[in-house]
Amino acid sequence: MKQRSARPVAAAFAIGAVMAFAPLASFAAGNHNDQGNDDQSRIQRGYQINPVQLNPKGTNRALVGLGSYIVNTNGCNDCHTHPS
Repeated sequence: MKQRSARPVAAAFAIGAVMAFAPLASFAAGNHNDQGNDDQSRIQRGYQINPVQLNPKGTNRALVGLGSYIVNTNGCNDCHTHPS
């Protein structure tokens, strides 16, 4: 039996990870001037709706709030279904 290489799977995973986290990297780099108020409201809302106490000390406070917003407002099936 011929063994299959794991390279295509690893490459697909890497591409998917880059595509998933590219918006956050852009936000962290400060390339979000066109969304200014919208992002600020999402960051504030992220801190308001988190189910646990967040401690952003030593981190990027904006990314912690935005991450909380993304995680707590999207359904699990938005990312975790195949095929959709």
